[in-house]
Amino acid sequence: MVVATLLIAVGASDVARLVLGAALGWRRDRLLGTAVGVVLGAAVALGVGIGAWVAVLLFVPVWQSATRPGRHRAAAAAVGLLGLLVVAVLALGSLQPSPQGPVVTWYDALPYAGLAAVPPEVAAIVAGSILFLIESANVVVRLALAPLAAKEATAERRADDGAVLFRSPDDVLELPLPGGRLIGPLERILILALALAGQFTAIGAVVAAKGIIRFPEISKDSAGGSKAEFFIVGSLASWVLVGGAVALAGLGSA
Repeated sequence: MVVATLLIAVGASDVARLVLGAALGWRRDRLLGTAVGVVLGAAVALGVGIGAWVAVLLFVPVWQSATRPGRHRAAAAAVGLLGLLVVAVLALGSLQPSPQGPVVTWYDALPYAGLAAVPPEVAAIVAGSILFLIESANVVVRLALAPLAAKEATAERRADDGAVLFRSPDDVLELPLPGGRLIGPLERILILALALAGQFTAIGAVVAAKGIIRFPEISKDSAGGSKAEFFIVGSLASWVLVGGAVALAGLGSA
């Protein structure tokens, strides 16, 4: 359950940064996100073991610092470190302690018959995956798009008066397909829910519908097909993350 705790802490920190920081208008939104992630992660870590505590207390501040806009190398290192932590914890397997504590007790006491067949570890992984896929996954997607954005940013852009305009990679990442930062999380969560329910035909329909909806915009691309590249790479990155979440849920129920 260490992986689930880490995903919950990281995901909650980014959701808090995104939602509460914007609502309160507080400029130190990453400090707020770090605080929420650490507190929630520490609460879940009660009864999980010292490893979960250490992972939450050390990694969440690092994640929030490394994923600031424009810090692509630091963000890549943070994503790589998160992947290594997940693999290391999974490699321990049966050495991990059985989850206990107030969160597990609260979950077991929920009056929903459908949850009786869902172990606390799986429920925690699904909850952590949903939180991570809302905003934290956008960090991974932006990293996947960064090479395309860098190529786009170095190209000369001319205004109507003939002046040459240059944009940074971060600016380019916001341009190609408007609404992607909102559609992406909704798509990831929908596909995750369908996959966990075994509705793989419906997943194919969602993927096909996305392509149909985006086709008119992509077909009008006059910049050498860059929008198509952004669409394909961004979609594949999102789907890989959802596949990883489904795999974690499957391992949790094994």
